[in-house]
Amino acid sequence: MANCKECLCVDVCKMHSDIVSADYYPEILRKKFEEESNCPHFKDRNRFVELPCKVGDTVYFVIDEEIIKETITGFEIDKQGDLWVNTHKYDYLLRDNFGKTVFLTPEAAEKALNSLENPNSRKEKTNG
Repeated sequence: MANCKECLCVDVCKMHSDIVSADYYPEILRKKFEEESNCPHFKDRNRFVELPCKVGDTVYFVIDEEIIKETITGFEIDKQGDLWVNTHKYDYLLRDNFGKTVFLTPEAAEKALNSLENPNSRKEKTNG
């Protein structure tokens, strides 16, 4: 059995409990959040994935030195546990690509594309 610390709702429950009864039962509350829980609202936080965007959002892919604008149509997790984003044209593996080849703004995609086109444009640190 899991405890409250492993629940998706722990922050809300703890805040509510602190407001309602922390002054009256601080030791009971501390134990409540550390011991096993039979809470009917328990949601194991290990079973949830926080998505970087939502269905309907526009994203910008940098593919083959080109920026491609797409609308998210869905997400899926494959048998290996990898997260894929679906659009009308592409299924794209997000793994470590969000912020590298997949972006929420055209400006961020353009900046990444420019750094790909001109890899020597980075400034080197100088001593002094």
